[in-house]
Parts: sequence; structure tokens; C-alpha cells
Amino acid sequence: MKILAPFLVILCFYSSKVFTQDDITKTNDTIDYSVLLKDYVISANYKPTLSRESVYQVNSISKEEIAKKNISSLDELLSQLSSFRILYDPILGTKISLRGIGSENVAILQDGIPIIGRLDGSIDISQINLDNIERIEIISGPQSVIYGNNAAGGIINLITKKSQLEKYQISLDANQSLPKRTDVSLNSSFNVNKLFLKSGISYLTDMPYKIDSLRVFEDFELNSQNTIKRKKYPWNPKERINGYFTARYFLNETNSISFQVDGSSQNIENFGEKRRPNFLPYALDEQYYTVRKNGNLRYEGLFNRMSFEAILARNDYNRILSKNRFDFTSNQNENQFSTKDSIEFIAYFGKIVAVYSIDKTTLSIGSQFDYQLGTGDRLSNNEEPFTNIVESQELSFFSDLRHELKPNFKTSISARLTSNKLFGNQLSPSFQAIWTINKNFSFRGGFARGFRSPDLKELYINFIDVNHFVLGNTDLRPELTNDFNLSMDYQKNKNKHNLLLRLNFYFNKIKQKIVLAQLDQLQYQYINLESYSVFGLNQKFEFAYKNITISNDYNLGFWNNIDSEQPEIPTHSLVVDNMLNINYELLWNKVNVSLTHRYAGKVPRYFLENNQLNQSVASPYQFIDFYTNVLFLNGNLSIKGGVQNILNIQYNNVNNLSSNSNHSSDISSSQLVARGRTFHLGIRYIIKA
Repeated sequence: MKILAPFLVILCFYSSKVFTQDDITKTNDTIDYSVLLKDYVISANYKPTLSRESVYQVNSISKEEIAKKNISSLDELLSQLSSFRILYDPILGTKISLRGIGSENVAILQDGIPIIGRLDGSIDISQINLDNIERIEIISGPQSVIYGNNAAGGIINLITKKSQLEKYQISLDANQSLPKRTDVSLNSSFNVNKLFLKSGISYLTDMPYKIDSLRVFEDFELNSQNTIKRKKYPWNPKERINGYFTARYFLNETNSISFQVDGSSQNIENFGEKRRPNFLPYALDEQYYTVRKNGNLRYEGLFNRMSFEAILARNDYNRILSKNRFDFTSNQNENQFSTKDSIEFIAYFGKIVAVYSIDKTTLSIGSQFDYQLGTGDRLSNNEEPFTNIVESQELSFFSDLRHELKPNFKTSISARLTSNKLFGNQLSPSFQAIWTINKNFSFRGGFARGFRSPDLKELYINFIDVNHFVLGNTDLRPELTNDFNLSMDYQKNKNKHNLLLRLNFYFNKIKQKIVLAQLDQLQYQYINLESYSVFGLNQKFEFAYKNITISNDYNLGFWNNIDSEQPEIPTHSLVVDNMLNINYELLWNKVNVSLTHRYAGKVPRYFLENNQLNQSVASPYQFIDFYTNVLFLNGNLSIKGGVQNILNIQYNNVNNLSSNSNHSSDISSSQLVARGRTFHLGIRYIIKA
């Protein structure tokens, strides 16, 4: 409970300005648009744009959709999208891929500001709480022109609530899951005159099993008849608290200043196996304590035909690993054997964007500054011996010209020039277009180049001990990505029938891809590959009739085999993903019932070992979830329940795997893909006026 202390005083009371719909359409307030006009999207658009008119295909998920399924963290949400694959590490957290592109190339943003704290190239998205999130927008494919580094594979933009129509709103959420997990949160927001204030706090405790059970390891036989040793209960105890505060002041109807801070602290305990059980027994335990702190100041204004936005932000990430030897005789840690190491990142972010519109043309120009400082026991700067302080710095200028050639044909031509302190200048162009044939048919297509500079860990890590030998590489070169996409949409809305058909073809090639390669037995270093590519077809079908909605999202991908330069290895392997959702509203939309089925197909891989061709196959797996949500008191009281992972899938086996995972000892030839079967019950109560 000690991690609660820094945040127990964060709750406040607030206020803001109420707009009519006519006022909203005159302002540049993107959140006000989303309140009343839910078909608008924000990401990759310099002003709110109808989703069907955006040159980019934006997948938008509203807060209401999230609430119906009792989802509180980002990893739970993304696991229900066919374009994402999620792997779990009980220590590092979640790792995602988007259409076969790794998480190091997927930018995770909050209101357009990058979230930092990548370990093994990934941000632990299970730490990202959704209480303050009004909607989530996802774009697949390079967005480096608009969002810079780490966006070569796509973006996930978390958009917070910045205004409301009610004078005040207070909500209390309490959720209980079995195996034992408790999540409670309190959020409040107020409107008075020109000031909008919002804050919230949430607490999660996850202790699914007793400590003695968490020390038990078992032998597990794979389909290949090989036997591995892994934890019987892999999910470590977790305690986390999140808090946030937002203040927005409206100077007038079209100009505002906002300030936002948020933070979280998380403690994870990894209990080791009991050793020498019959003579002075002991265990080697680990404790991971992580703190995130974010703050930003933002100005948004509209002057006749020109809008303007300026952002200043700072993000802090700190992680401390404590290793302890627990003595069962005295029932306490032996301090003489305890060790600690830490890693800390501090990022400064600045961005200025000006948008000028006249008739059918919109011109956007801007500049962005990124500076990141890293310190840690496992970071080493070869250019400055005996120091563990490293840094990166980028300055970029970008422009986007959007023009409506005809009433039904729009184009976007954009470019970004980035100057990196270590890697020089890089130009990233992009061309996108949308052709609306009629009210039902539309086509999108385009080309974009993305880039990713090596991060501080890939450049400077120096992790050598009895169990690890991992080195960074200051000779790494930035990744360059070329992406081609073409999509077709058909929408038909008639009376109580709604139909959506979407086909999307994509091709993404990464030059100089950075991977962790094995140099010698148990020795690894980051290197550049010559190239890596994925291509495929995504198909979405959605049909709504009266109170029932059926949707199916299917992804047929071909993922590059890393050793495909060898003639005996195929260049790409087929990977299939599918997500089916059936949603039913009854009793005047007071009761919502949802059934989902997720299928993740096998992932074949080929590799050379001792000059012999080997194949590893990550086996397919599937999830079935059931949710229900019942509304009372005009929707102000909701009771939610459900069962996640009805089939109780936790692992998928990987046969003949030659793993380079730093934490593969627990999951050597099997991968964690989900928690087991979980029962949920939650309640939400809202007071508003």
C-alpha cells in the first residue's frame, strides 16, 4: 500500500464553459466535436474531419464501446482487434505487433504526445489506464510525417476528455475479477464559466494466487515431446495507482489554454522457486517498481482562416529492480544479498503547428523538438567512458498540403525533414488520396515513408552478468520504411439497416531493421538487417439491423522470414487473424449483450542453426469472451459482468524455438498470450447535472 501515498491528495473539483452545437462548429475544439459528432476523427488530421472523408483510414473506438466490455487497460482493448498480436511477459509486461510490425515501430501517444519508457522496444501498455480517455484512434501504416519517430508502423492515439456539456459529472467505478483482481476509480469534472477542470484516481491490486503457489514450477511437455520447466502460475502480484488532473481555460470561444498532469506507480513482485527445501531453504525474489510522470501545457487558437497549436511537454519514466534473497527460516530477506539497479528516462517534447485554410485548400506547417535523456546501471556511453548518462536529440520541420481537386476527390501531399544529432538529416515524404465515387463507395490509397532512429537502449545497453550478455551498438543505422496502401469502402444506410464492407491492401518494407541477434552462445547484440517486409489483406464486415450488430474483422498477412536470404527458406509466411463480434441491445437499449471470438493463426518461422534449416511454429489459439451491461436510473447506474477467455487459453506452444528473449527462462518454448479464464463483475455510478 505504500505506493498509494504520493497520489492520495490528487482529487480536486472543477469547472468549464458550455457550448451550443452552433458554437462548437465554429471552434477548433476537437473534443467538443467528438461529443456531439461521433463520426469525426482527429488523428492525422489538423482539424476534426468526418471519418469517411479522411484521407487516412482511422479506426476510432469510443469510451462508450470500452465501457460496455468492462475494459480498464489498453492491452485488454487491443487484444480484441485482429490487426494486433499481444504477448505477455510477467515482468516486462505486454508486447504488441501491428500487422506484423513490431511494437518498436508503433507510436503510442496521448493527445499527440509520445509516451516513453520502452523496454525491449515495447511500452508496457497494461500500465496505461483508460479512465481519462474519451476515445482511441488507431492508424496502421507510417505516420512519421505527422508524428515523427517510432510511427513507421502506425499509431495508437489516446484522446483525453477536454470539455463537456454538463455542469458537473462525478463517476465511481468498482470492478472485481476472479482470479482475485480489484480495480476501483473515482473521476470528477466540473464546468463553471470559462474553466474546465477534471481529475481522477484509480487503484488496482492483482493477487490471483497465494505466494506459496507462485513459487511452484512444473515440467510441461510440448507437442514436439520436448519438456520445459515453467511457473505453474505465471502471473505475478501487481499493485498500481494512477492519477491525473486537467485544467482548461477558454480565453474566448476559439482560444484556450490547457494544463495536464498524470502519473502512475506500479509494483510487481516475482517470487522465485524454493531452493534447498530440506536444509536452510531460501528463494531469489525480484521486485520491479515503476513510476511514470507526465505533464504538458497546450495552447489552441483559431483566427479567421488560421488555427494554431503549441505544445510543451515533459515525460519521466523510472524503473527500479530490487533482487532479494528470502530466508524461509527467519521469514525475511537477507539484506547482505540484496542488490538494486535502475533505469530512468526523461523526455522533453515541443511542437508548434499552424493551419491555414482557404476555399478547397488547407496548408499545415510545423516544427517539433524531441530530447531524451537516459541514465541507468545498464547503460554505457562508449564515447564518454565511465558514464551511464546517454541522450538523443531531434529537430524536425513538416508540412502538409491538402486540396480538394473535385468535390469527390481529395489529396494530401506532405513531407518531414528531421535532423538527428547522431544520424543527420532524413526526409520523409507522403502522398494520400481519397476518391468518393458516391454516397456509398469510396477509395483510399497512397504511399508514405517512415523512419525510426535507434533508441537509447539499442545504442547503449551494456547488460552483462551471470545470466545475461546483451550489448548495444553505436554503429546502428536508422530504419527506413516504405508503405503502400489501397482500400475500398462500401457503406449502405437504409431505414434500420446499416452495412459496411471494407477491403484494405497493404505492403510495408523496412530497410535496415534493428533486431537483437545472437553473436555467440548466450551472447546478443543489436544489429541492422538488410530488409524486412510484410504485406496482406484486411477485410471488415459490419451489419446492423434494429438492435443487433454483427461485425467480422479478418486479416490475411504475409510476414517476412528474417533468414529469407537463404535460398532454401521461403521469403514470407502466411499468418491469419480473425475477430467476430455479435452485439445485441434489448429492453429499449437498457441491456447490452456481447459475444466475441478471436482467432490467431499459427506463425511459422524459419532459421538457420549450425548451417541447418530449422522451422519454428507458434501454434494457433483462440479466445471466446462474453459481456453484458445493464443500465438503470436513466443510464447513470450500470452493472457489468462477463467471462473473458472462456476456453481458458494462457500459452501457445512454439516448437523448435531458438529464442533470444531476455526473459525466456520461464517461457522457453511457450509464449504467454492471455490470462486464464476470468470472471468479471463491475458497477458504475454517475452523478451529473
